[in-house]
Amino acid sequence: MKTSRESGTGITVRHGQRERFGKWAFGQLRSFILYKATMSGVPVLFVDPRNTSRQCSCCGNVDRKNRKSQSEFQCVQCGFSLNADWNAAINIASRASINTPIAV
Repeated sequence: MKTSRESGTGITVRHGQRERFGKWAFGQLRSFILYKATMSGVPVLFVDPRNTSRQCSCCGNVDRKNRKSQSEFQCVQCGFSLNADWNAAINIASRASINTPIAV
């Protein structure tokens, strides 16, 4: 497998598109989103993204084997099956709702 170490990123290259996105400055994107949201009065919640694509949104089990393919998620513990992106989105939304303070 070829890597793009020549450019200093060390990101594994499988397709041209992945290499292009691998060079994207996510820190800069985060700064832009925060800046624009603040200017518009929109609250921003930062959620820890670790294991969101490996965690079952039904039972909470985290296992690398839960990902059957890039697009398919099936929990090895409870058998829950869903599109991997939907499952990760549910996990992110759940983490955001848990860490959100309630204004009184």
